[in-house]
Amino acid sequence: MTERNPFWTYCLICIALVLLFLNLGTRPLFGVEGRWAEGAREMILRDSWFVPTINFHPHITKPLLPFWLIKISEKMGTFNELFARIPGAILAFLSFLSIFLVSRKLFTKPFDLFSSFIFLTSWGFISFARLSQSEIFQLFGIIISLTVYLISTESTSFLRYLLFWLGLAWGGLSKGHTAFATGIFPVLFDIVINKRFYHFNRKNLLAFVIALAIYILPFVGTAIELKSSLPFSILIRENLQQAIRPYDNVRPFYIYFYYWPAWLAPWCIFLPLSLWWGIKNFGTLDGKVRFLLIANIVIFCTFALAKARRSYYILPILPYSTLLIAAYLENNWNEILKKLCKFLSILLFVGLSISPLFIWFYLSSYYSVPHVVIIANLIVVIIGGILFFMKDRLGFFKMALYVALMEVLFFCFLQPYLSTRSQKEIALLAKECLNSMETKEPRLCVYKGLVANVYFYLDIRNAVPVYNSIDLALRECDLILGGKRSLMSALPEGRLVCREGLGGRKAYCFVVKDGCKIVKEGYGWTGE
Repeated sequence: MTERNPFWTYCLICIALVLLFLNLGTRPLFGVEGRWAEGAREMILRDSWFVPTINFHPHITKPLLPFWLIKISEKMGTFNELFARIPGAILAFLSFLSIFLVSRKLFTKPFDLFSSFIFLTSWGFISFARLSQSEIFQLFGIIISLTVYLISTESTSFLRYLLFWLGLAWGGLSKGHTAFATGIFPVLFDIVINKRFYHFNRKNLLAFVIALAIYILPFVGTAIELKSSLPFSILIRENLQQAIRPYDNVRPFYIYFYYWPAWLAPWCIFLPLSLWWGIKNFGTLDGKVRFLLIANIVIFCTFALAKARRSYYILPILPYSTLLIAAYLENNWNEILKKLCKFLSILLFVGLSISPLFIWFYLSSYYSVPHVVIIANLIVVIIGGILFFMKDRLGFFKMALYVALMEVLFFCFLQPYLSTRSQKEIALLAKECLNSMETKEPRLCVYKGLVANVYFYLDIRNAVPVYNSIDLALRECDLILGGKRSLMSALPEGRLVCREGLGGRKAYCFVVKDGCKIVKEGYGWTGE
């Protein structure tokens, strides 16, 4: 097992590029992506670096780093989904490369590649890597700190300390206090257990102070631009108070027993084995493997004990779990695990082979499946058939390739092309309607608020007034946009243009005065 076939290294890098970047801009904005994309877009329009806005109202509850990187990307390109997501995808690729490099330091061949495959194809990593959200920005900073610590555990150089703290500052400026908890707590336990008290020195303190100053500076900039101390109050509220006395995101403590393995899927089958092996052999473990075991337990307990809980809060545990699983496989690889991997490869091949039936006979009854998805499905099945006859004496690589093929099919084709487009469609229709009006400057209004995704597609250049009274809105506005439920309850007999997703999800409508050429009598719409 000491030989490394360069084929697998090149294959791994190619899979990473495909998974992270193929059709990255095809999927409409999902979830809270618009918060970051629209906030960055309005920062460009307002020429601001410290106060993101949504509908040109300050939105300063989130750290600035993702806004900055997305702003730079959108400024270099254009206002669309691709340029909003490119910064996160690039950071995801750099995160993957960091895991790849640290795995080469920790593990023998070929288990270093095992680790990289597991991290790259874990469900949580690839899900957030293709979104314009702060989670992947934070994960990058945590992985940088983790890489520095594992590669130079004994080092007391100033540069080493500075890189460690800067990584955590990056994570903090991306998501908040969870980055610091994820990076600091495991290291403190490791220092105490292994008596590495020599790390409490002046160089470490100086590096910490520099990183802390860099972390605080954006909040100072926001306070200066707003001429208010509010950013510092929000910093305390969103970090310290939210963990102890949360005002939202209150979930039961046991949700992480589900989401920890869920974000690791499909490799979560090895997680219980890895934890049990580590605990059972704690005294004889290599120091770095012991640190990984401690880190997994400490991070899980930290997030479970915190009062505010969301499914994705525990995402930073991924690199620690990935490396622990790789360590388990390296120390326990035997014929049983080989046969398990080969058996799972057969199951994955069968699932891949019947995927056309699922797409053609099930999905096509709910969606209009584009030809590109069908062609991609057939290509993936053909590649899977070729892999079936490939020799893999370890069994792992073939299984990993089947996982990657299924994820390429889902994340690069099914998800982008079949996602709900109602938010984008209603915004584009509203813009078309406004442009077709004979009024010189038609007035756009919003009834009871909109999500940031819709504002992004509206491409607004000034604040859109929001009304809570439909009667007042009808008197003062030429087009009123809002949620379908709100407008239907306020205007049961009105002329509405509506778009909605499958099952009525993400349903939005607008009502217009005379002059919009795309609106006919009744509900719904038709082009002229």
